[in-house]
This record gives sequence, structure tokens and C-alpha cells, in this order.
Amino acid sequence: MDAAINRSYHIIDSRMGTDAEPANFVLVPFHDPVFGPATVTDNADHFKSALNNLKTKDGGDCPELALNGLRLALTNSEPYSSCFVFTDASAKDEVMRDSVVALAQHKKIEVSFFVSGKCWHSGHTGRRRRASRTKKATTGNKLYSDIAFSTGGQALDLTKKDILEGTQIIESTVQLSKVSLFKAYDLPPTTNNGRAHVFPIDLTLTEVTIEVNGYIEKMNMIDPKGTSRKIGTTGKIKFIANLPTLHIVKMTNLVPGMWKIRVNSFMSYSVSVYGLSTLDFIHTFGKSVTDGPHPGHKEIGGRPLKGKPAHIMMKIFGAIGQDIARMEQMDLVNIKDKILNSKSLQKISPISQYTAEAIPPDIPFLVRLVGRDGNGNVIHRLLNTVVEPSTTEIIAYASTKNSTLAPGGSTDVRFTVFNIGKPAAFRIKATDEKDFVQMVTPDRVNLQVNDSADGYITLAAPKHAAFGTTSTVTLTVHTNTAGQTFNFMVFDVIVAPQDLDEDPPTCTVVETKGDCSTVGPTMDCKKFNYTVTASFMDIGYGLYDIQAKYPTQTDIGRQNVDHFQVGLTNQSVKGVFHSTCCHPKFQLIAIDVVGNVGRCVIEINNISTSPVDESNLSTYILIACIGLAIVGLLILVVICIICRKRIRNKVIFIR
Repeated sequence: MDAAINRSYHIIDSRMGTDAEPANFVLVPFHDPVFGPATVTDNADHFKSALNNLKTKDGGDCPELALNGLRLALTNSEPYSSCFVFTDASAKDEVMRDSVVALAQHKKIEVSFFVSGKCWHSGHTGRRRRASRTKKATTGNKLYSDIAFSTGGQALDLTKKDILEGTQIIESTVQLSKVSLFKAYDLPPTTNNGRAHVFPIDLTLTEVTIEVNGYIEKMNMIDPKGTSRKIGTTGKIKFIANLPTLHIVKMTNLVPGMWKIRVNSFMSYSVSVYGLSTLDFIHTFGKSVTDGPHPGHKEIGGRPLKGKPAHIMMKIFGAIGQDIARMEQMDLVNIKDKILNSKSLQKISPISQYTAEAIPPDIPFLVRLVGRDGNGNVIHRLLNTVVEPSTTEIIAYASTKNSTLAPGGSTDVRFTVFNIGKPAAFRIKATDEKDFVQMVTPDRVNLQVNDSADGYITLAAPKHAAFGTTSTVTLTVHTNTAGQTFNFMVFDVIVAPQDLDEDPPTCTVVETKGDCSTVGPTMDCKKFNYTVTASFMDIGYGLYDIQAKYPTQTDIGRQNVDHFQVGLTNQSVKGVFHSTCCHPKFQLIAIDVVGNVGRCVIEINNISTSPVDESNLSTYILIACIGLAIVGLLILVVICIICRKRIRNKVIFIR
């Protein structure tokens, strides 16, 4: 825990006031039997304070609610964020795996795990058990490894004494302009000569970081000229972390060209290469729609389907242009960096948008863009998340109408499950962080090849849910049979008015005590007081707040408003407002839960001051304006008649 906090402090302090300063922070504690709450802030000091308040807890039950905590963090994180989980225990809530993976992939969030300690779940006994690190790496850690693999992160197994150095990986991950250049997972042990992994360095890169995860006997760099370069502790190519299972190398003062890292290992290992560059891309998978009112690229909600043409839209941003960088090709590569398919890019906008169409392979793959910089050096940009095609598709027909809930209201969202794979039994599940999901009907279906089934999700909001409350629903479908398939869809529901409410709350002055009409400019206004009693009511979606507004905030007195439940309708609420004659004129403001505002304008001239209800104020003004207009018109007519008579008399007199 201390290592994670110290590393977070270092990242925050070293980047405050720079372009690399994190935009927002999310912190979610978890243990057993609870998780949360989430601390979400853009204030670094607030985040530090929340970190300081963290305390480790040992409830005696080794598995903890790690995935519930992770889902809450993902819900509150911005798309394209990085999420880090620190734990010494296995997850008690493995059933949340699909929901977590779906939400992370939907928001394109990279999830990494830092696992230290030896507390892992043994069956369902609920007892805390200590196991060997070797056993842990092959059992309890597999869940974390699977999630990290599916989201583009890493699962690192570190001793407590190595955790501070191991978290150096966060430094390279949390970068504003981080781009992925190369990834290879679960590579087999090497021969005596080792194995070389090739990656290009282009002119747009300012720094490169290489991460090798596994037990490594030896590794070295080979530059574009074929010269072997030793990795030292200082210099242009150096270790910034060198642990038994994690090795991080940083390269600066880069020489463009094709570089190699040669690795010798007697066990399986993984390699990732990142860089800092303004040139990168984002993507969406979809379908090419040629008919209907909106032809073009239609984004799909989850994973692409195996064997079905996929339309891949890519938006390239940063240092792009004929003299700086040009992108030419899209490669689909497997998780060991072998090319499975290549397609030329089709430019659909003058600068930054490209598209390609390809049939997704049957195995997990990565999307890589290939191009050239202004000097002809090869450019690689890799999609950080592994794409896992599915033989199942699930579509939720969420719309503005059926994904909007009134407080205490409910709605059904229809969905359809399609199966293009082998006959199987499927489990359908829906979750959300606000517990709006009541049930899924059906939650199990048997589907044949090219078969489909319809169902619906029932959602309900609590009676006192505040307007504007949003919950993210994750709908998943999977089968546990051989060749397991999985897919998902994510959508939001919001608590909002079902009917239009444009009527502001009413404000009625019941009693006024006091007299400010006799207070002269040379008198001490603080010695003269008044009290106003008023009642407030809303006939729409209910009251939200009642307050007094004075011209200045000095010597404003006090107010006593009866307690009321937010959303109270058709019942009056009394408020008593005390102040001095320093503020003989002020407003009483009542706000309802949808933002309508009602006002009483109060002016304490004498003991019998009458209330002014803003709901009638416009009527009073209109009547006054009409009256003034009529009086003005009469005066104008009289003047014109008199003038005309005088002119006529004058003419006659001259004759």
C-alpha cells in the first residue's frame, strides 16, 4: 500500500503544471465485505488526502471484492484512461469478470494489476490461506491476467520489497502522449541464441520504453546498423526497473530505424514497447451501411464477429502530413506479432480519417497501422487492446425514451442475441452500479447455428432518485462450453422528467414584521430589524431548494426553513427570514428539481408591506405598461387637438 501511495505521489508532484498533468483522479478502496466509495476529483491535493486516508483491512476472509471495486473505478473513469489495481488477495467476485472486461473494452481503458503477498482463495471454505508464489501465479493470478490481457494491461506478480520499483511501470503508462509500438504475449522459452523482436523508431518519437515480463537470463539491444548495445544503469539505454520478473528499459536520444531487443529466457515471457509521440490513432469496429437514411459506418456495440466482414474506422491525430508522416497500411497481427492479414488504408477525409474492411480472424489479434515518416522511416502504431472476435452478438435497443427513468419509475429495454457459432447454452446477464437492473428475461437461452432469441431488461429507479443520476448498464452474453464465446453491449440510463414541467414553485408572503421606511442615510441600519414569513410550494416534480438572496453578502441575517424531502409536491413549506434594514429589499428564491425558479421580491417599507409573487410579477408589469401607454396616448391626443386648434385659430387671426 505504501509503495502504491508513494508512486502516486511522485507521478502527481512531478507532473503538476506540465502538459503531462493527469486530468482527473479516481480512487476506489475494496476489501471484504464492502467496496468503495469512489473518490473522483480533478484536484491533486484532494486525491492525495484520499490516499492518506486509505487503510489496509484484514477481515480474515482472504478473497476480496476486487472486481466490484474495479467496476466502480471504470464507471467513474474517462475513456482511454489507465487503471491500476493493487492487491494481495484473490477476487471473491469472479462473477463480475465479464462485466468488468466489457466496460473496460467499451471505454478503451487499460487495466493492470500489481499483485504482492500470498493470500489466495482455496475453494469455497472462506478461510484465509497462504500459498507458494509459484502456485499463486498459476491459480489465483489467472483471473487478473485474463482481465489485463483483454484490456491491454499487465498482471505483475511482485514481492512486497519489489513493489515500489515495480510500480515504475506506471510512470511509463500514465503519459499524455503514450503510443504503443509492439506487443507480444506468452512467448515460449528461447534457445541458446535467444529471440529477437523488431520494432521501428520514427522521427515523431521522443522516448521509448521497453517492458519485458518474465524470468529473463539475458537481454540486449541491437541498433539499426546491427551493432549490439548493452543496457546499463545510466546513459541513453538504461534499466529503470530490473526485477526477477519485470525488466523496464528506457531509451532516449533516439536514432530512427529498425531496432531489435534480443531476449534469452528459460520460461515464457511477454514484451511491450511504448513511445512518446503526438502521432497516434483511435478506432471503431462497425458495419458498412449502404442503404437507409444514414449510409456509411455504423459502429457495433461490442466485439466483432468471427468470419464476418468488419468495417474499421480509424482517426489519426497528431503529427500527420505528407512531409511529417503518412499512413499506408493496416495489419492484423496475432498476440505473438505474426501478421494474419494486411489491408491498404482508404482515406475518407483530406487529413486524418481512414477506413479498411477485413474479415476478423478466429483468434485474438491486434490492429497495427503502418506508414512512413518524412525521411522514409517505418512507422508502427499498435492498438493497445487485444481484439477477441466472437461468434455471438447481442444488441440492446436502448433509446432516449426507454433509457430514461422517472424517480420511482421503471422501463424495459429489449435485446436480441444472435449465434453464428456452434449450438450452445448461453447465459445473459446485466449489471449496473446504481442497482437499477431488476431482472433479465430470459437469463438463459439455447441457440442453434444462425439462431436468435429476444428478451428484455427491466430497470427501475428508486422513488427518491435525483434527476440527473446516471447508471451504466453492461449487458453480457457468454457460454462456458468448449471454445467459449463472449460479447457485450453497454448503454447508459438516466433519471429525468418524463413530462415537461415548466411551472416554477410559488412563493407567498404570509407575514411581515418591521419597518425600514424611517431609517435615514445617517442612521445605523443594523439597529433596525425585520422578519418575513413566507410559504413555498411546487405542483410539478417537487421542491429542491429554498434560499434568500440579498444585494450583498454582508450582515445578511439568518433564515429558518422547515425541513422537507427533496421532491416534495403539493405541500407548503414555511420559511422565516430575519435581517436588518441594511437590506430592506431582497428576494426569496424557490427552485424545483428540474431547475424552474420562483421568486418573491420583498421590499420592507413599512409594517404592511405586501408580498410580490414573481409568478404574477409579469402580469403586474404588463398591466402597468398598458396603463401608462393608455395615459400617454390620451395626453398625446389632447396635445394634438390643442395644437391643431391653436394653429387653426392662428391662421384665422392672420386673415
